Amino acid sequence: MYDDLIDFLNYVFGFNGTDRNFIESYPKVLKRDKNPCEQNYVITEDGKLKAAVGAYYSTLAVGEDELLCCNIGNVAVHPFSRSKGYMTQCLTESENYNINILNYKKVIKTLLKFKAQTESVCDGELTLLIHGYSGDCKLKISVKNNEVSVDEYDGETMLELSHKDAVRLLLGVHSAHTKCLKPEIRTWFPLPLFIESADQI
Repeated sequence: MYDDLIDFLNYVFGFNGTDRNFIESYPKVLKRDKNPCEQNYVITEDGKLKAAVGAYYSTLAVGEDELLCCNIGNVAVHPFSRSKGYMTQCLTESENYNINILNYKKVIKTLLKFKAQTESVCDGELTLLIHGYSGDCKLKISVKNNEVSVDEYDGETMLELSHKDAVRLLLGVHSAHTKCLKPEIRTWFPLPLFIESADQI
């Protein structure tokens, strides 16, 4: 299956396998010893590959904390099999549309704590009910003297958000829910996905 996957990716992306090879472009995830077949969602017709999406898991270090991440790569559909819904099916199986947060408590705490390490964060408190992909969660987010805490909570919440609305509020530049927040809480968002001074790549 490995050789079939690499041949398929080379073909779909226009690599001839000699001058340009998909493995050389992405060796950290596509070399044989990385088991890329176990990290790809594929669709076949009569035993032949027609679509593939790589879902590559890694650990992201954010300051002193770590987050488990899934990176989507090699999104490919055979040219003669397009418009059949194969890509939607593969992406649905990988459960990743843009950004998918499964553990809100950990992600919020890690990223807000990271922000507090690089700048002063206003004191305040926010309670959320999020209807996430992995179930509902109620959280109380607090900042006092630049110390961040995120705890499970069972009282009334200030905001109730769907998964998509939560991602927009927490990580997006524009969110309709931002105007519902106190001015000091608005400064917390968006949470940082990248801080140039802290980049160690």
